[in-house]
Amino acid sequence: MIIEIFTTGIIVLTVLLGLGYLALELQYRSRPGNALELTSGEWHLAVAEPENYLLVGEMELCNRTKSLEIMVPEIQAEVKLLSGASLEKVNYQTQIIPFHEDAPARPDNYWFAYIVKVGKKTKLKISIDIHGENLDQLKSAWIKVNYITYGPQGRIPKTRHIVVPLKFPDPKAIPNQREAQNAAVFPIRTHLLTELDDPIEIVKRYVVPHAQPGDIVTIGETPLALMQGRFRHPTDVKPGWVAKRICYFFLPTSSLAT
Repeated sequence: MIIEIFTTGIIVLTVLLGLGYLALELQYRSRPGNALELTSGEWHLAVAEPENYLLVGEMELCNRTKSLEIMVPEIQAEVKLLSGASLEKVNYQTQIIPFHEDAPARPDNYWFAYIVKVGKKTKLKISIDIHGENLDQLKSAWIKVNYITYGPQGRIPKTRHIVVPLKFPDPKAIPNQREAQNAAVFPIRTHLLTELDDPIEIVKRYVVPHAQPGDIVTIGETPLALMQGRFRHPTDVKPGWVAKRICYFFLPTSSLAT
């Protein structure tokens, strides 16, 4: 009798603990979380001299979290220059300047912790001062903006990747013709396409100078996804429990295997 009561008590306690855990998990998942994002912004080359480039980007920190304020205590920028020549004698310096409406930037360029209120946004400017030789061989600048968001879920590191083209092919250059069945194919060369580009404008710039009435214009899925902002860096991909297990059922060379 005592054993039965003890067993029943354990079962009831287990069920209650399970229900309590489920209720806690459901209320946690119903919370708004941390939806603060950094936009890709607008970039331009403010200075373009033979031995000096000044690349400037204006970006926004947007708090899309429904009911929570999010703090940004840290932000840093890393730059990787892509060039057709050696970068041995090329150096650069980055600077991040906040443009908060209610707090001026510090004179020492230190980024102080700032709270982005619900549904609000704040601006910042990133300057990349490049000095050196053969700057005309620079093709693109890959900027990785690493920032920390702090809210109810603790410190969450995030990264915004921006690729800014610095060199553009001649749109009037005659493309090499390739013969296909009942058609001629003209591969059109562009600059390194990114989220900063618009598909329609790219077609107008590079394709229209060569297109004829009745031509068919095609564009690859990957460059289109890049221009639409659907690029995800591998560090931002978080496979779930199921994905980690079913990936072994696909060929090792398949993208689904990773």
